[in-house]
Amino acid sequence: MSRKKKTGNAIAPGQPWIPASSGPAIKASEVLISKPMASNIRSTDPHAIWQQAHDALQAALELGTHSLDQTKDKQQRDLLNTLLDALSAELTALNQEDMESHTISLQAASQQLDTGLADLKSLRQEIDQVSSAIANAAKVVTAVDEVLSGIQAFLATFPAL
Repeated sequence: MSRKKKTGNAIAPGQPWIPASSGPAIKASEVLISKPMASNIRSTDPHAIWQQAHDALQAALELGTHSLDQTKDKQQRDLLNTLLDALSAELTALNQEDMESHTISLQAASQQLDTGLADLKSLRQEIDQVSSAIANAAKVVTAVDEVLSGIQAFLATFPAL
């Protein structure tokens, strides 16, 4: 593979970079993601920003790992290992923040669900009360009907005037 085209102290986006096994020590700024790549984050959506940051860190980690595999110089390997540890720690922190944000969202949704279920339970109790009142009213109507039928039967026993 060819050496990466460098722009200032940063790696040009999209160019593979493998350090020479013999040559000057690699500067940390040569392995970090360039400012133009970071400025590509234009979204205001927090998840899109998180995803782009995650992807950039992951790409940098993969690039560093590949570079480490290709590097023979101990000083360069030590520098790359340090850089990879830092990138890995940042990626882990980013993932933990994402998990925490989902946990908070799930807790809020759970609370809303609990509130909704409590409302449904309250409505169920009201419906049960209405059903009970209707059943009692039906019993009263049946009793009144029986009384009226009894009165009608009693009055039928008297001769017509």
